[in-house]
Amino acid sequence: MDEPISFKLMTPRREVELADMNPKHRLVLTGSHQMGAWNAMLRPSYFSAWKACRFQDNSCGDLDSFDGGVIVDAEVGYTFAERYQLSVGAQNILDSVPEAAPEETAGQGNLRPESTPWDYNGAFWYTRLFAEF
Repeated sequence: MDEPISFKLMTPRREVELADMNPKHRLVLTGSHQMGAWNAMLRPSYFSAWKACRFQDNSCGDLDSFDGGVIVDAEVGYTFAERYQLSVGAQNILDSVPEAAPEETAGQGNLRPESTPWDYNGAFWYTRLFAEF
């Protein structure tokens, strides 16, 4: 019983993900405007270069480097009957997607890395109805 019992809370891969895979810099600017019953929001976001594990290896020994990018979110809404708001918007309206990692695509069929600073599926459009009670 002289030996201490120890265990790691994170896998080697998770340690690399936290230390090396996140962009070093991120800038988010949000602008919103309201005029009468109408409102609008525009949010550009910049991400500097980042890295991703190749082949989703548990040790994350091979990292691929990717250039940074800009995504833009936008939303327009209209308030009616004093307590309802209907909005239409998009996340990543420019449909920015990370470049493919050729070796991983050839080896596993992944078109894009799974770990990205923004959603690797591209643009996401939505409609929202908000009610205030």
